[in-house]
Amino acid sequence: TARVSARSPLGMYDERTVDRGSRAGVRVGQPVLKSGFLVGIIRTVDSDRSVVRLLTSPGSIIPVILQTTRGQGLLRGGLEGLVVSDLPIDIAPQTGESVLTSALGDRLVPDLPVGQVGTVTSLESEILQRVTLITPIRFDALEEVIIQTGAGL
Repeated sequence: TARVSARSPLGMYDERTVDRGSRAGVRVGQPVLKSGFLVGIIRTVDSDRSVVRLLTSPGSIIPVILQTTRGQGLLRGGLEGLVVSDLPIDIAPQTGESVLTSALGDRLVPDLPVGQVGTVTSLESEILQRVTLITPIRFDALEEVIIQTGAGL
């Protein structure tokens, strides 16, 4: 468990500093969770603190899989909110379908909950699909998180 000790100025970088570091077994690439949902990845580590890049960051790209339809895509943060892009056109994403981390790319442990499918935002003429992601997490109100040590890169 780690407490958020600092936020990036004006939220520009969508990062949070937490009060656990290498002395507590924290390493770059480990997943950070809140209420069982992935909220970010450890970006940098000092002896007593770490920086978490939140999923909402424009620099965040996470491989994910839709639980029921098994479509694999990329979760991206940014000004549009959380979006799962690059989904195959031959799947039919279902509203409310669970979205989990994927083992694709060996970046994260698989099957960590990320959220649920919201709405399809891609056009019918596009080759790949995009959907919004709904999450119960309020990223702006994070105070305490869990760092999954022994996982990640």
